[in-house]
Amino acid sequence: PELHSDLAMAYQGTGNVEAAIEEYEKVLARGGDVGDYINLASLYKETGENRKAIEYFNQALQTDTDNISIYLNLGELYLAEKDYTNAVEIMEKGSEINSKFVALRYKLATAYYQSGATEKALNEFEKVVELNQNTYQAYYYLGKIYLEKDNEIRAEYNFKQAIQYNPDYAQAYIDLGNIYLNQKNYYKAISQFTTAIEKNNNFPPGHYYLALAYKELGMKEAAVAELRKTLHLSSGNKEAQALLDELQED
Repeated sequence: PELHSDLAMAYQGTGNVEAAIEEYEKVLARGGDVGDYINLASLYKETGENRKAIEYFNQALQTDTDNISIYLNLGELYLAEKDYTNAVEIMEKGSEINSKFVALRYKLATAYYQSGATEKALNEFEKVVELNQNTYQAYYYLGKIYLEKDNEIRAEYNFKQAIQYNPDYAQAYIDLGNIYLNQKNYYKAISQFTTAIEKNNNFPPGHYYLALAYKELGMKEAAVAELRKTLHLSSGNKEAQALLDELQED
């Protein structure tokens, strides 16, 4: 087993994933240890074979119940499979072992949000930013949750926090701009949408929402130009196509 384990690590180091997987499976057929289970599971995760990765991480967990990285990996895999029940269950157990592991708590909050447990997600994301205020994605989700609660003030604050900790986060500019669009503050909305495009010119929502703001201001030609850019980047955008048809008919 030791020889196959060393050989598997060598293959893994050279990027020969298939050969590494084959050697780790030989190791585990002859015994192996928790590290071999984790390494094999990680390789299956890398290749997108999530179910096999879940199987081997769970076997590793039977041997090493305090390894927090196993809980995180399993949580991420269950999330990828949209298995939110198991994602929540495994990451709650991990959080009981280490309540200050930010990456795990962020993924747990995401699992709550995806499963529709909005209040739990809200509380968990708040804890995440308490532990690490640089976690800009947590602020973004808080903004989305407060928007769902019709609390635009708190939503605006959290989207701005997301931008503060990641000035290149284009989606946060879009959502912030949509708050101003809803408030009919069109010039502030345009500023946010324009910044989103500056951060990522190939980002279809930036061009689409900028077109909406231009339309509200009566800037038809500018709106049409942005809708065409939207459709160039995302030809299947039905909303953009419908609005473009409407403006061209006018």
